[in-house]
Amino acid sequence: MKTRALLSIIISLVTGFLIGFIVSSQITRLRTRDVRSISSAESFKMRTYNLINPTSDQIKELDPVIDEYSERFDSMRKVSHQGFKILIEEYHNSLSPYLTEDQNEVLQDFAKKLRDKKHHNKDTDKEENKE
Repeated sequence: MKTRALLSIIISLVTGFLIGFIVSSQITRLRTRDVRSISSAESFKMRTYNLINPTSDQIKELDPVIDEYSERFDSMRKVSHQGFKILIEEYHNSLSPYLTEDQNEVLQDFAKKLRDKKHHNKDTDKEENKE
């Protein structure tokens, strides 16, 4: 009898832990997805509509304005991202003469891992948006 009670308590604890872990990871994923998608043109447009809650007549009038600015914000983000990439490359090139071959290799490996991770995250975001 004691074994049965102990076993059911252990199973309940493990089940509760697993459910809590899954729920927590899903909530975190949803929150970070929202933050990551803020910069896209479509997200900018949807957030504006959700914020102001326009009528159907207003939507017809607002669409061109919101489309224009969402594209402009998106292009600014892309330009800023490209500028950041160029600055990082210049930084690495400036450091390179002062570093040993091993240090340069470590720096290049680190930069490659970051690029691979960013590409992986972009692929994951695209797959989540398809669902």
